[in-house]
Amino acid sequence: MPADSSPGDGARHWLPAGTGPGQIEPARIPASPVCDPAGVTVDAAGRVVRPPRPSRLWVNGALYVATVLTTSFLVSPVYSACLMAILTAHEFGHYLAARHYGVPASLPYFLPAPFFFGTFGAFIRMSPQVPDRRALFDIAAAGPLAGAVLALPITFVGILQGEIVPIEAGQSTVMLGDSLLMLAFERVVFGPRLEGTTLLIGEVGFAGWVGLFVTGLNLLPIGQLDGGHVSYAVFRERSVILARVVFGSLAVVCVVYGLQFLLMLILLYFMGIRHRPTMCDSLPLGPARRRLAAMLAGMFVVCFVPVPVTLNP
Repeated sequence: MPADSSPGDGARHWLPAGTGPGQIEPARIPASPVCDPAGVTVDAAGRVVRPPRPSRLWVNGALYVATVLTTSFLVSPVYSACLMAILTAHEFGHYLAARHYGVPASLPYFLPAPFFFGTFGAFIRMSPQVPDRRALFDIAAAGPLAGAVLALPITFVGILQGEIVPIEAGQSTVMLGDSLLMLAFERVVFGPRLEGTTLLIGEVGFAGWVGLFVTGLNLLPIGQLDGGHVSYAVFRERSVILARVVFGSLAVVCVVYGLQFLLMLILLYFMGIRHRPTMCDSLPLGPARRRLAAMLAGMFVVCFVPVPVTLNP
């Protein structure tokens, strides 16, 4: 998930290369962005906006190793290898797309967790100064698409290795919620699920489930999530309406089905529901990217799990 490394209000402008803030009178700074991404970025007060500091490789490496250890010890090395491959592909999709458009971005930061999944996911720090909506869309879409290249086959293999078992009364078990994609894969492999049975998945299937779950969360059309970037690239200022509706719906899910998304809601609130403008919002997105946006919306629908975990008493 690409995260902007500094706050912004969209009132920043590209100036010709070699031009400093002291060489331009404040009155001559244009009121709207000028599409010239080859220059220096300054804000409305004429102050130069610095790109994010480069990654400290030892920090990225240490967090990666720590996440490998937590996922290996909490589940298994096979689970860790599968899940880390999905997360790494996702984040490097963002990173390489950002580099392609000349947007300063850090290497991925992986977040270890001492329970359950073994990780809170990963993110990259990226400059908020994105040249235009096309660049914003491509950088946001590259992550879920790259991650899906590995998540889909890993999930399918995991289901092939699973088995249908009866749900035994009185036995406490942790039940993972079913995404539409997981149900479709299960139906292809095992046929319709019989009443009183469930699919038992192993370490590979669990890694695929987590990979799809993280993909679904990242595609929520809110703020600085991948889905928020895609939504802004398509709808511009109107994207905030969709973001508020989805945020409210997620809050309702928390009230009705439990507080499993409470931490997510808190983080989204402080990250900001509204998306900041790009440097050139007037550049049209084009029909091909709009079709891809519809496909990403469909990916969100089939990957999202409204109730991720339940306890069967």
